[in-house]
Amino acid sequence: INTKKMKMMIFKNNMSTISSEIKHFRDIPLEGFLKSALIGFLLTDAGAYRTNKNTGNTRIEWSFGSKQASFADYTYNLFANYINTPPRAISVKVNIVDTVQYRLKTVALPIFNVFRDGFYKYNENTGKWTKIIPNNITEFIDPIVLAFMIIGDGNFNQNRIRIYLNAFTIE
Repeated sequence: INTKKMKMMIFKNNMSTISSEIKHFRDIPLEGFLKSALIGFLLTDAGAYRTNKNTGNTRIEWSFGSKQASFADYTYNLFANYINTPPRAISVKVNIVDTVQYRLKTVALPIFNVFRDGFYKYNENTGKWTKIIPNNITEFIDPIVLAFMIIGDGNFNQNRIRIYLNAFTIE
């Protein structure tokens, strides 16, 4: 075997090992910082969507405003083991004004199903899944969750922090 073929075989073997390790890593449930960050995101602007309406695995999706490109990159790096492509810039119209948003999606994985099941409820009247605040949310609130909620839908004004959860309705 010549040197070039040997190097290629070693490279392919290493890539196969790395790919296998990433697939294994993607099967481990989220814990700690990543779990809290994801809960904070889901309480604001992130969404959890199944690849099939009622079955299949779940992917997490984010949409960031034009001023949040660096936060989109940060989120990509934070969840890099679960994402195949970096944030995409998409041109959209908001109130008749052309603007850029950044979209980011994880791979659909079984580890995200628990988040979909906890944060969405099927509404039989509309035939759609509705995003909800889980009844047991207080078990999961910690400073990391709050930080990501503030970054996602909050502001600091007149010595107070506000978090806007406009996407939720009171049942």
